[in-house]
Amino acid sequence: MPTTLEKLSFAANRLTTGIYLFEFHTLYNLREYNMTLFLHQENFASFSEKCDEKSDSFTTNLSIKHEDIRSKRFEVKNRINITIYLPKNLETIFANSSKLYGRFPKFNLNASGIKNVYLQDNFLFAWNQPVFGVESVEKLDLSNNLCTDISPLFTASLLRVKYLNLARNMLGRALRSDNKCQIFQNQRNIEELDISGNQLVDLPFCTFQNLVKMRILRLGNNQMTNVSFGIRHMINLSYVDFSDNRLTSLSDETMTSLKLIFKKSKVLINLSYNKLQCTCQNLAFLAWMNEHKNHFVHIEQYICSNRNTQFEFREMEKSLLILHMNCINFDILNVTATAFITLFLCLALVLIIRKYIWHIRYFIYKTKQKHNFEIRLSGMDPEPLLMNKNLPNLNIQDLSEDSMNTLCDRKQSANQYFYDAFISYVGADRDLVFQKVKPLLESHNINVCIRDIHFELGNGKIENIMKAIGRTKRTICIVSKAYMRSRWRTYELNMAKMEGIKARNSLGFVHLVLMPDLFHGDCNTNIKDLIDRKYYLDYPPDGSALQEEFWKKLIDIIKSPYL
Repeated sequence: MPTTLEKLSFAANRLTTGIYLFEFHTLYNLREYNMTLFLHQENFASFSEKCDEKSDSFTTNLSIKHEDIRSKRFEVKNRINITIYLPKNLETIFANSSKLYGRFPKFNLNASGIKNVYLQDNFLFAWNQPVFGVESVEKLDLSNNLCTDISPLFTASLLRVKYLNLARNMLGRALRSDNKCQIFQNQRNIEELDISGNQLVDLPFCTFQNLVKMRILRLGNNQMTNVSFGIRHMINLSYVDFSDNRLTSLSDETMTSLKLIFKKSKVLINLSYNKLQCTCQNLAFLAWMNEHKNHFVHIEQYICSNRNTQFEFREMEKSLLILHMNCINFDILNVTATAFITLFLCLALVLIIRKYIWHIRYFIYKTKQKHNFEIRLSGMDPEPLLMNKNLPNLNIQDLSEDSMNTLCDRKQSANQYFYDAFISYVGADRDLVFQKVKPLLESHNINVCIRDIHFELGNGKIENIMKAIGRTKRTICIVSKAYMRSRWRTYELNMAKMEGIKARNSLGFVHLVLMPDLFHGDCNTNIKDLIDRKYYLDYPPDGSALQEEFWKKLIDIIKSPYL
Protein backbone atom coordinates (compact mmCIF):
# COMPACT_ATOMS: atom_id res chain seq x y z
CA MET A 1 0.00 0.00 0.00
CA PRO A 2 1.29 3.49 -0.76
CA THR A 3 2.85 5.24 2.21
CA THR A 4 1.32 8.55 1.21
CA LEU A 5 -2.18 7.48 2.24
CA GLU A 6 -3.87 9.80 4.77
CA LYS A 7 -7.32 8.18 4.88
CA LEU A 8 -7.99 4.49 4.53
CA SER A 9 -11.48 2.98 4.62
CA PHE A 10 -12.48 -0.66 4.46
CA ALA A 11 -16.01 0.09 5.60
CA ALA A 12 -18.78 -2.37 4.70
CA ASN A 13 -16.29 -5.07 3.70
CA ARG A 14 -15.40 -8.47 5.09
CA LEU A 15 -11.65 -8.45 5.30
CA THR A 16 -9.74 -11.56 6.22
CA THR A 17 -6.36 -11.75 7.88
CA GLY A 18 -3.33 -11.63 5.63
CA ILE A 19 0.23 -10.53 5.23
CA TYR A 20 -0.88 -7.01 4.45
CA LEU A 21 -1.36 -6.47 8.20
CA PHE A 22 2.42 -6.22 8.58
CA GLU A 23 2.46 -3.29 6.19
CA PHE A 24 -0.18 -1.35 8.08
CA HIS A 25 2.20 0.38 10.48
CA THR A 26 4.35 1.51 7.56
CA LEU A 27 1.65 3.93 6.40
CA TYR A 28 3.38 6.83 8.09
CA ASN A 29 1.04 9.51 6.81
CA LEU A 30 -2.19 7.69 7.62
CA ARG A 31 -4.42 9.83 9.87
CA GLU A 32 -7.79 8.15 9.60
CA TYR A 33 -8.68 4.48 9.42
CA ASN A 34 -12.23 3.21 8.93
CA MET A 35 -13.06 -0.46 9.48
CA THR A 36 -16.80 0.01 10.02
CA LEU A 37 -18.91 -2.97 9.07
CA PHE A 38 -22.55 -1.96 8.91
CA LEU A 39 -24.83 -4.38 10.66
CA HIS A 40 -27.31 -4.22 7.81
CA GLN A 41 -24.98 -4.34 4.88
CA GLU A 42 -26.20 -5.29 1.41
CA ASN A 43 -26.29 -8.90 0.28
CA PHE A 44 -23.26 -9.20 -1.99
CA ALA A 45 -24.38 -12.62 -3.24
CA SER A 46 -26.89 -10.85 -5.42
CA PHE A 47 -24.09 -9.60 -7.66
CA SER A 48 -22.67 -13.00 -8.34
CA GLU A 49 -24.02 -16.47 -8.16
CA LYS A 50 -20.79 -17.76 -6.78
CA CYS A 51 -18.00 -15.87 -5.09
CA ASP A 52 -15.25 -17.96 -3.58
CA GLU A 53 -13.08 -15.79 -1.34
CA LYS A 54 -9.46 -16.81 -1.10
CA SER A 55 -7.35 -15.73 1.78
CA ASP A 56 -3.65 -15.12 1.53
CA SER A 57 -1.42 -18.06 2.17
CA PHE A 58 0.23 -16.18 4.98
CA THR A 59 -0.16 -17.83 8.38
CA THR A 60 1.13 -16.94 11.78
CA ASN A 61 2.89 -19.13 14.26
CA LEU A 62 -0.31 -19.09 16.31
CA SER A 63 -2.75 -21.50 14.70
CA ILE A 64 -5.92 -19.57 15.57
CA LYS A 65 -9.02 -20.18 13.56
CA HIS A 66 -11.31 -17.34 12.54
CA GLU A 67 -14.18 -18.82 14.57
CA ASP A 68 -12.02 -18.91 17.70
CA ILE A 69 -11.42 -15.17 17.52
CA ARG A 70 -15.14 -14.63 18.01
CA SER A 71 -15.47 -17.31 20.62
CA LYS A 72 -16.04 -16.18 24.19
CA ARG A 73 -14.58 -19.50 25.31
CA PHE A 74 -11.36 -18.71 23.55
CA GLU A 75 -11.14 -15.29 25.14
CA VAL A 76 -11.60 -16.68 28.62
CA LYS A 77 -9.19 -19.58 28.34
CA ASN A 78 -6.53 -17.95 26.15
CA ARG A 79 -5.99 -14.47 27.48
CA ILE A 80 -2.81 -13.33 25.83
CA ASN A 81 -1.02 -10.01 25.85
CA ILE A 82 -1.44 -8.34 22.49
CA THR A 83 0.50 -5.40 21.10
CA ILE A 84 -1.14 -3.60 18.21
CA TYR A 85 1.18 -1.51 16.03
CA LEU A 86 -0.45 1.41 14.27
CA PRO A 87 0.96 4.21 12.15
CA LYS A 88 2.52 6.82 14.40
CA ASN A 89 0.49 9.68 12.87
CA LEU A 90 -2.85 7.85 13.01
CA GLU A 91 -5.39 10.01 14.84
CA THR A 92 -8.81 8.48 14.23
CA ILE A 93 -10.11 4.90 14.17
CA PHE A 94 -13.65 4.02 13.16
CA ALA A 95 -14.56 0.51 14.33
CA ASN A 96 -18.18 1.10 15.07
CA SER A 97 -20.81 -1.42 13.99
CA SER A 98 -18.03 -3.89 13.30
CA LYS A 99 -19.47 -6.89 15.13
CA LEU A 100 -16.68 -6.82 17.71
CA TYR A 101 -17.79 -9.30 20.35
CA GLY A 102 -16.73 -10.32 23.83
CA ARG A 103 -14.77 -8.86 26.69
CA PHE A 104 -12.43 -5.98 26.02
CA PRO A 105 -9.03 -7.72 25.87
CA LYS A 106 -5.89 -6.67 27.65
CA PHE A 107 -3.56 -5.18 25.05
CA ASN A 108 -0.92 -2.56 24.31
CA LEU A 109 -1.51 0.03 21.63
CA ASN A 110 1.58 1.34 19.88
CA ALA A 111 0.22 4.57 18.44
CA SER A 112 1.38 7.77 20.08
CA GLY A 113 -0.82 10.03 17.96
CA ILE A 114 -4.20 8.33 18.36
CA LYS A 115 -6.87 10.79 19.52
CA ASN A 116 -10.28 9.58 18.40
CA VAL A 117 -11.61 6.02 18.79
CA TYR A 118 -15.14 5.04 17.79
CA LEU A 119 -16.24 1.60 18.99
CA GLN A 120 -19.98 2.14 19.34
CA ASP A 121 -22.66 -0.33 18.25
CA ASN A 122 -20.63 -3.47 18.94
CA PHE A 123 -20.93 -6.23 21.55
CA LEU A 124 -18.07 -5.46 23.92
CA PHE A 125 -19.96 -6.40 27.08
CA ALA A 126 -17.12 -6.17 29.66
CA TRP A 127 -14.46 -3.48 30.09
CA ASN A 128 -12.45 -4.78 32.99
CA GLN A 129 -8.95 -5.23 31.54
CA PRO A 130 -6.19 -2.60 31.39
CA VAL A 131 -5.42 -1.00 28.03
CA PHE A 132 -2.02 0.59 27.62
CA GLY A 133 -0.91 3.13 25.05
CA VAL A 134 -4.19 5.09 24.96
CA GLU A 135 -2.91 8.01 27.05
CA SER A 136 -3.26 10.34 24.06
CA VAL A 137 -6.92 9.48 23.30
CA GLU A 138 -9.18 12.53 23.64
CA LYS A 139 -12.44 11.18 22.26
CA LEU A 140 -13.74 7.68 22.98
CA ASP A 141 -17.15 6.37 21.98
CA LEU A 142 -18.22 3.05 23.50
CA SER A 143 -21.94 3.60 23.33
CA ASN A 144 -24.45 0.82 22.65
CA ASN A 145 -22.25 -2.15 23.48
CA LEU A 146 -24.54 -3.89 26.01
CA CYS A 147 -21.76 -3.57 28.56
CA THR A 148 -22.55 -4.53 32.16
CA ASP A 149 -19.10 -4.33 33.74
CA ILE A 150 -16.56 -1.52 33.85
CA SER A 151 -13.43 -1.52 35.97
CA PRO A 152 -11.02 1.23 37.11
CA LEU A 153 -8.31 -0.84 35.36
CA PHE A 154 -9.89 0.00 32.02
CA THR A 155 -10.08 3.76 32.60
CA ALA A 156 -6.70 4.07 34.32
CA SER A 157 -4.82 4.99 31.12
CA LEU A 158 -7.45 7.33 29.68
CA LEU A 159 -5.75 10.37 31.12
CA ARG A 160 -6.42 12.93 28.37
CA VAL A 161 -9.90 11.91 27.30
CA LYS A 162 -12.21 14.92 26.91
CA TYR A 163 -15.24 13.29 25.31
CA LEU A 164 -16.40 9.97 26.73
CA ASN A 165 -19.59 8.39 25.44
CA LEU A 166 -20.83 5.36 27.43
CA ALA A 167 -24.50 5.75 26.53
CA ARG A 168 -26.94 2.92 25.92
CA ASN A 169 -25.12 0.29 27.93
CA MET A 170 -26.09 -1.40 31.23
CA LEU A 171 -23.61 0.16 33.65
CA GLY A 172 -26.11 1.10 36.35
CA ARG A 173 -25.11 -1.61 38.81
CA ALA A 174 -21.37 -1.24 38.20
CA LEU A 175 -21.40 2.53 38.74
CA ARG A 176 -23.69 2.24 41.75
CA SER A 177 -21.38 -0.27 43.44
CA ASP A 178 -18.30 1.92 42.88
CA ASN A 179 -18.40 3.21 46.46
CA LYS A 180 -14.75 4.31 46.38
CA CYS A 181 -15.38 6.25 43.15
CA GLN A 182 -12.36 4.87 41.28
CA ILE A 183 -13.84 4.45 37.80
CA PHE A 184 -13.54 8.14 36.86
CA GLN A 185 -10.81 9.14 39.29
CA ASN A 186 -8.18 9.71 36.57
CA GLN A 187 -10.40 11.49 34.04
CA ARG A 188 -9.66 15.04 35.16
CA ASN A 189 -9.82 16.40 31.61
CA ILE A 190 -13.31 15.18 30.70
CA GLU A 191 -15.46 17.96 29.30
CA GLU A 192 -18.39 15.88 28.02
CA LEU A 193 -19.63 12.66 29.57
CA ASP A 194 -22.61 10.72 28.28
CA ILE A 195 -23.95 7.88 30.43
CA SER A 196 -27.56 8.12 29.35
CA GLY A 197 -29.60 4.96 28.89
CA ASN A 198 -27.64 2.90 31.43
CA GLN A 199 -30.42 1.90 33.85
CA LEU A 200 -29.00 4.21 36.50
CA VAL A 201 -31.00 4.38 39.72
CA ASP A 202 -28.58 6.43 41.79
CA LEU A 203 -24.86 7.13 41.99
CA PRO A 204 -22.43 7.51 44.90
CA PHE A 205 -21.93 11.11 45.98
CA CYS A 206 -18.26 11.14 44.92
CA THR A 207 -18.73 9.55 41.46
CA PHE A 208 -17.68 12.71 39.56
CA GLN A 209 -15.55 14.30 42.26
CA ASN A 210 -12.48 14.74 39.99
CA LEU A 211 -14.31 15.93 36.88
CA VAL A 212 -13.76 19.62 37.52
CA LYS A 213 -13.62 20.51 33.80
CA MET A 214 -17.00 19.02 33.00
CA ARG A 215 -19.08 21.10 30.62
CA ILE A 216 -21.74 18.68 29.38
CA LEU A 217 -23.20 15.88 31.48
CA ARG A 218 -25.82 13.59 29.97
CA LEU A 219 -27.82 11.37 32.31
CA GLY A 220 -31.07 11.07 30.37
CA ASN A 221 -33.19 7.95 29.80
CA ASN A 222 -32.36 6.35 33.15
CA GLN A 223 -34.34 5.43 36.27
CA MET A 224 -33.04 8.05 38.68
CA THR A 225 -35.43 9.15 41.42
CA ASN A 226 -33.04 11.65 42.98
CA VAL A 227 -29.74 13.38 42.22
CA SER A 228 -27.48 11.96 44.90
CA PHE A 229 -24.04 12.80 43.46
CA GLY A 230 -22.08 15.99 44.05
CA ILE A 231 -21.91 18.63 41.30
CA ARG A 232 -20.90 21.77 43.19
CA HIS A 233 -17.29 21.52 41.97
CA MET A 234 -18.33 21.52 38.27
CA ILE A 235 -18.09 25.29 37.84
CA ASN A 236 -17.70 25.00 34.05
CA LEU A 237 -21.00 23.22 33.45
CA SER A 238 -22.98 24.46 30.48
CA TYR A 239 -25.54 21.68 30.01
CA VAL A 240 -26.94 18.92 32.26
CA ASP A 241 -29.42 16.43 30.85
CA PHE A 242 -31.73 14.78 33.41
CA SER A 243 -34.51 14.11 30.91
CA ASP A 244 -36.62 10.95 30.85
CA ASN A 245 -35.89 9.85 34.42
CA ARG A 246 -38.15 9.48 37.47
CA LEU A 247 -37.30 12.71 39.23
CA THR A 248 -40.08 14.33 41.23
CA SER A 249 -37.86 17.15 42.50
CA LEU A 250 -34.26 17.95 43.35
CA SER A 251 -32.80 17.72 46.84
CA ASP A 252 -31.91 20.81 48.84
CA GLU A 253 -28.21 19.98 48.43
CA THR A 254 -28.54 19.76 44.64
CA MET A 255 -30.55 22.99 44.43
CA THR A 256 -27.95 24.80 46.54
CA SER A 257 -25.10 23.45 44.39
CA LEU A 258 -26.83 24.46 41.15
CA LYS A 259 -27.61 27.90 42.54
CA LEU A 260 -23.88 28.45 43.14
CA ILE A 261 -23.11 27.26 39.61
CA PHE A 262 -25.79 29.60 38.18
CA LYS A 263 -23.81 32.54 39.54
CA LYS A 264 -20.72 31.50 37.58
CA SER A 265 -22.11 30.10 34.33
CA LYS A 266 -25.23 30.02 32.18
CA VAL A 267 -25.73 26.32 32.62
CA LEU A 268 -28.84 24.79 31.05
CA ILE A 269 -30.75 21.93 32.66
CA ASN A 270 -33.11 19.54 30.94
CA LEU A 271 -35.80 18.05 33.20
CA SER A 272 -38.29 17.11 30.52
CA TYR A 273 -40.16 13.79 30.67
CA ASN A 274 -39.75 13.43 34.42
CA LYS A 275 -42.38 12.86 37.10
CA LEU A 276 -42.34 16.35 38.58
CA GLN A 277 -44.77 16.66 41.47
CA CYS A 278 -46.88 19.81 41.46
CA THR A 279 -47.99 19.47 45.08
CA CYS A 280 -47.76 21.43 48.30
CA GLN A 281 -44.88 19.23 49.46
CA ASN A 282 -42.95 20.23 46.33
CA LEU A 283 -43.74 23.94 46.51
CA ALA A 284 -40.20 24.97 47.49
CA PHE A 285 -38.70 23.15 44.49
CA LEU A 286 -41.23 24.64 42.08
CA ALA A 287 -40.54 28.13 43.46
CA TRP A 288 -36.81 27.52 42.98
CA MET A 289 -37.45 26.46 39.37
CA ASN A 290 -39.45 29.61 38.76
CA GLU A 291 -36.67 31.74 40.23
CA HIS A 292 -34.15 30.17 37.84
CA LYS A 293 -36.45 29.28 34.95
CA ASN A 294 -34.05 30.75 32.39
CA HIS A 295 -31.72 27.85 33.15
CA PHE A 296 -34.24 25.14 32.24
CA VAL A 297 -34.51 23.87 28.67
CA HIS A 298 -38.04 23.78 27.23
CA ILE A 299 -39.57 24.46 30.64
CA GLU A 300 -42.86 25.39 29.00
CA GLN A 301 -43.23 21.77 27.88
CA TYR A 302 -42.87 20.25 31.36
CA ILE A 303 -45.94 18.54 32.76
CA CYS A 304 -47.01 17.46 36.23
CA SER A 305 -47.01 13.74 36.90
CA ASN A 306 -50.18 14.05 39.00
CA ARG A 307 -52.00 15.67 36.07
CA ASN A 308 -52.60 18.88 37.99
CA THR A 309 -54.54 20.83 35.40
CA GLN A 310 -54.27 24.01 37.46
CA PHE A 311 -50.50 24.08 37.16
CA GLU A 312 -49.00 25.18 33.85
CA PHE A 313 -45.26 25.54 33.39
CA ARG A 314 -45.97 28.04 30.63
CA GLU A 315 -47.26 30.40 33.31
CA MET A 316 -45.11 29.47 36.28
CA GLU A 317 -45.78 32.54 38.40
CA LYS A 318 -49.56 32.31 38.05
CA SER A 319 -49.54 28.58 38.64
CA LEU A 320 -47.36 28.98 41.72
CA LEU A 321 -49.68 31.61 43.13
CA ILE A 322 -52.70 29.32 42.69
CA LEU A 323 -50.86 26.37 44.20
CA HIS A 324 -49.63 28.49 47.11
CA MET A 325 -53.17 29.64 47.91
CA ASN A 326 -54.48 26.09 47.69
CA CYS A 327 -51.72 24.93 50.00
CA ILE A 328 -52.53 27.66 52.54
CA ASN A 329 -56.19 26.67 52.52
CA PHE A 330 -55.22 23.02 52.72
CA ASP A 331 -52.86 23.70 55.63
CA ILE A 332 -55.54 25.67 57.45
CA LEU A 333 -57.98 22.85 56.86
CA ASN A 334 -55.45 20.31 58.07
CA VAL A 335 -54.59 22.31 61.18
CA THR A 336 -58.27 22.87 61.96
CA ALA A 337 -59.15 19.24 61.41
CA THR A 338 -56.16 18.08 63.43
CA ALA A 339 -57.01 20.45 66.28
CA PHE A 340 -60.64 19.36 66.24
CA ILE A 341 -59.77 15.67 66.21
CA THR A 342 -57.18 16.16 68.96
CA LEU A 343 -59.67 18.10 71.06
CA PHE A 344 -62.34 15.48 70.48
CA LEU A 345 -59.97 12.65 71.41
CA CYS A 346 -58.75 14.48 74.51
CA LEU A 347 -62.32 15.22 75.58
CA ALA A 348 -63.35 11.62 74.97
CA LEU A 349 -60.31 10.42 76.89
CA VAL A 350 -61.08 12.73 79.80
CA LEU A 351 -64.68 11.55 79.90
CA ILE A 352 -63.65 7.91 79.75
CA ILE A 353 -61.04 8.38 82.48
CA ARG A 354 -63.50 10.35 84.60
CA LYS A 355 -66.14 7.67 84.20
CA TYR A 356 -63.81 4.79 84.92
CA ILE A 357 -61.31 6.50 87.22
CA TRP A 358 -62.09 4.25 90.16
CA HIS A 359 -61.92 1.16 87.99
CA ILE A 360 -58.49 2.27 86.82
CA ARG A 361 -57.26 3.04 90.34
CA TYR A 362 -58.53 -0.28 91.64
CA PHE A 363 -56.89 -2.17 88.77
CA ILE A 364 -53.56 -0.41 89.32
CA TYR A 365 -53.57 -1.19 93.02
CA LYS A 366 -54.55 -4.83 92.54
CA THR A 367 -51.88 -5.30 89.90
CA LYS A 368 -49.29 -3.82 92.21
CA GLN A 369 -50.58 -5.93 95.11
CA LYS A 370 -50.41 -9.12 93.06
CA HIS A 371 -46.86 -8.27 91.95
CA ASN A 372 -45.74 -7.72 95.55
CA PHE A 373 -47.48 -10.93 96.59
CA GLU A 374 -45.58 -12.94 93.98
CA ILE A 375 -42.30 -11.41 95.12
CA ARG A 376 -42.98 -12.34 98.74
CA LEU A 377 -44.08 -15.80 97.67
CA SER A 378 -40.68 -16.36 96.05
CA GLY A 379 -39.04 -16.05 99.44
CA MET A 380 -38.02 -12.42 99.57
CA ASP A 381 -40.43 -11.57 102.38
CA PRO A 382 -41.69 -14.33 104.70
CA GLU A 383 -44.54 -12.17 106.04
CA PRO A 384 -47.39 -14.20 107.59
CA LEU A 385 -50.86 -13.88 106.13
CA LEU A 386 -53.49 -12.25 108.31
CA MET A 387 -56.40 -14.65 108.40
CA ASN A 388 -59.37 -15.25 110.63
CA LYS A 389 -58.40 -15.57 114.26
CA ASN A 390 -59.88 -19.08 114.31
CA LEU A 391 -57.55 -20.25 111.48
CA PRO A 392 -53.85 -21.13 111.88
CA ASN A 393 -51.40 -18.34 111.04
CA LEU A 394 -49.86 -19.38 107.70
CA ASN A 395 -46.48 -18.27 106.44
CA ILE A 396 -46.61 -16.94 102.86
CA GLN A 397 -43.75 -19.25 101.85
CA ASP A 398 -45.94 -22.23 102.75
CA LEU A 399 -48.63 -21.30 100.22
CA SER A 400 -48.74 -23.07 96.89
CA GLU A 401 -49.85 -21.27 93.72
CA ASP A 402 -53.24 -22.98 93.98
CA SER A 403 -53.61 -21.78 97.55
CA MET A 404 -52.76 -18.23 96.50
CA ASN A 405 -55.34 -18.32 93.74
CA THR A 406 -57.88 -19.72 96.18
CA LEU A 407 -57.25 -16.91 98.63
CA CYS A 408 -57.05 -14.11 96.09
CA ASP A 409 -59.52 -14.99 93.37
CA ARG A 410 -62.42 -17.12 94.54
CA LYS A 411 -65.43 -15.74 96.35
CA GLN A 412 -64.60 -15.87 100.02
CA SER A 413 -66.87 -17.04 102.80
CA ALA A 414 -67.45 -15.32 106.10
CA ASN A 415 -64.90 -17.19 108.18
CA GLN A 416 -62.03 -16.32 105.83
CA TYR A 417 -61.92 -12.61 106.70
CA PHE A 418 -59.94 -11.15 109.57
CA TYR A 419 -62.62 -8.54 110.25
CA ASP A 420 -66.36 -8.66 109.99
CA ALA A 421 -66.78 -4.99 109.16
CA PHE A 422 -64.63 -2.04 108.20
CA ILE A 423 -66.06 1.19 109.59
CA SER A 424 -65.44 4.19 107.33
CA TYR A 425 -66.06 7.51 109.08
CA VAL A 426 -64.96 11.10 109.15
CA GLY A 427 -63.17 12.68 112.13
CA ALA A 428 -66.29 14.61 113.17
CA ASP A 429 -68.08 11.29 113.82
CA ARG A 430 -65.22 9.70 115.79
CA ASP A 431 -67.08 9.91 119.10
CA LEU A 432 -70.11 8.14 117.61
CA VAL A 433 -67.91 5.32 116.34
CA PHE A 434 -65.96 4.82 119.57
CA GLN A 435 -68.85 5.35 122.00
CA LYS A 436 -71.68 3.54 120.21
CA VAL A 437 -70.79 1.70 117.01
CA LYS A 438 -67.69 -0.15 118.19
CA PRO A 439 -68.95 -1.23 121.66
CA LEU A 440 -72.37 -2.29 120.41
CA LEU A 441 -71.10 -4.32 117.44
CA GLU A 442 -68.36 -5.99 119.48
CA SER A 443 -70.97 -6.96 122.09
CA HIS A 444 -72.58 -9.06 119.35
CA ASN A 445 -69.21 -10.76 118.49
CA ILE A 446 -68.64 -8.59 115.42
CA ASN A 447 -64.94 -7.89 114.86
CA VAL A 448 -64.61 -4.36 113.47
CA CYS A 449 -61.72 -2.59 111.76
CA ILE A 450 -61.30 1.06 112.72
CA ARG A 451 -58.56 3.16 111.16
CA ASP A 452 -57.57 4.97 114.36
CA ILE A 453 -56.86 1.58 115.96
CA HIS A 454 -55.99 -0.97 113.29
CA PHE A 455 -54.18 1.00 110.55
CA GLU A 456 -50.50 0.04 110.59
CA LEU A 457 -47.93 2.74 111.26
CA GLY A 458 -45.43 3.27 108.47
CA ASN A 459 -47.82 2.26 105.71
CA GLY A 460 -49.35 4.79 103.38
CA LYS A 461 -52.98 5.74 103.63
CA ILE A 462 -53.90 4.02 100.38
CA GLU A 463 -52.23 0.78 101.39
CA ASN A 464 -53.95 0.79 104.79
CA ILE A 465 -57.34 1.54 103.25
CA MET A 466 -57.03 -1.22 100.65
CA LYS A 467 -55.82 -3.75 103.21
CA ALA A 468 -58.72 -2.92 105.50
CA ILE A 469 -61.24 -3.26 102.65
CA GLY A 470 -59.74 -6.53 101.47
CA ARG A 471 -59.59 -8.14 104.94
CA THR A 472 -63.18 -7.46 105.95
CA LYS A 473 -66.45 -9.15 105.10
CA ARG A 474 -68.33 -5.86 104.64
CA THR A 475 -67.70 -2.10 104.62
CA ILE A 476 -69.98 0.21 106.64
CA CYS A 477 -69.78 3.93 105.77
CA ILE A 478 -71.01 6.51 108.33
CA VAL A 479 -72.07 9.18 105.81
CA SER A 480 -72.59 12.80 106.85
CA LYS A 481 -72.08 16.12 105.15
CA ALA A 482 -68.53 16.23 106.46
CA TYR A 483 -67.99 12.72 105.11
CA MET A 484 -69.07 13.79 101.62
CA ARG A 485 -66.56 16.66 101.69
CA SER A 486 -63.62 14.46 102.74
CA ARG A 487 -61.29 13.40 99.94
CA TRP A 488 -59.97 10.32 101.75
CA ARG A 489 -63.43 9.14 102.82
CA THR A 490 -64.55 9.48 99.20
CA TYR A 491 -61.56 7.33 98.27
CA GLU A 492 -62.56 4.70 100.86
CA LEU A 493 -66.16 4.65 99.65
CA ASN A 494 -65.34 4.29 95.95
CA MET A 495 -62.61 1.69 96.43
CA ALA A 496 -64.99 -0.31 98.63
CA LYS A 497 -67.54 -0.19 95.80
CA MET A 498 -64.91 -1.43 93.35
CA GLU A 499 -64.02 -4.25 95.75
CA GLY A 500 -67.66 -5.24 95.87
CA ILE A 501 -68.08 -5.15 92.08
CA LYS A 502 -64.78 -6.72 91.06
CA ALA A 503 -63.95 -9.15 93.89
CA ARG A 504 -67.20 -9.84 95.77
CA ASN A 505 -69.54 -9.78 92.75
CA SER A 506 -72.02 -7.60 94.63
CA LEU A 507 -72.37 -3.90 95.35
CA GLY A 508 -74.00 -5.03 98.62
CA PHE A 509 -70.46 -5.30 100.03
CA VAL A 510 -70.88 -1.61 100.89
CA HIS A 511 -73.63 -0.38 103.19
CA LEU A 512 -74.33 3.21 104.14
CA VAL A 513 -75.44 4.71 107.43
CA LEU A 514 -76.96 8.07 106.54
CA MET A 515 -76.63 10.61 109.33
CA PRO A 516 -79.51 13.00 110.12
CA ASP A 517 -77.69 16.06 108.71
CA LEU A 518 -77.63 14.45 105.26
CA PHE A 519 -80.79 14.68 103.19
CA HIS A 520 -81.40 12.27 100.34
CA GLY A 521 -81.86 15.19 97.98
CA ASP A 522 -78.29 16.29 98.68
CA CYS A 523 -76.75 12.97 97.72
CA ASN A 524 -74.10 13.04 95.02
CA THR A 525 -73.28 10.34 92.48
CA ASN A 526 -70.88 8.58 94.85
CA ILE A 527 -73.75 7.22 96.97
CA LYS A 528 -76.74 7.55 94.63
CA ASP A 529 -76.32 4.06 93.18
CA LEU A 530 -76.20 2.55 96.68
CA ILE A 531 -79.31 4.43 97.76
CA ASP A 532 -81.15 3.38 94.60
CA ARG A 533 -80.38 -0.26 95.44
CA LYS A 534 -81.50 0.23 99.07
CA TYR A 535 -78.02 -0.42 100.47
CA TYR A 536 -78.43 2.07 103.29
CA LEU A 537 -79.95 2.72 106.74
CA ASP A 538 -81.08 6.04 108.15
CA TYR A 539 -79.49 6.73 111.53
CA PRO A 540 -82.25 7.77 113.93
CA PRO A 541 -81.78 10.73 116.28
CA ASP A 542 -80.34 10.03 119.72
CA GLY A 543 -83.03 8.92 122.18
CA SER A 544 -85.37 7.85 119.40
CA ALA A 545 -87.42 4.71 119.77
CA LEU A 546 -86.04 3.60 116.42
CA GLN A 547 -82.50 3.19 117.79
CA GLU A 548 -82.98 -0.43 118.83
CA GLU A 549 -84.48 -1.38 115.48
CA PHE A 550 -81.61 0.41 113.67
CA TRP A 551 -78.89 -1.51 115.48
CA LYS A 552 -80.66 -4.79 114.97
CA LYS A 553 -80.87 -4.16 111.21
CA LEU A 554 -77.22 -3.13 111.05
CA ILE A 555 -76.08 -6.27 112.88
CA ASP A 556 -78.21 -8.47 110.61
CA ILE A 557 -76.75 -6.78 107.52
CA ILE A 558 -73.17 -7.35 108.67
CA LYS A 559 -73.79 -11.00 109.44
CA SER A 560 -75.90 -11.72 106.35
CA PRO A 561 -74.51 -12.69 102.91
CA TYR A 562 -74.31 -10.15 100.08
CA LEU A 563 -77.52 -9.44 98.21
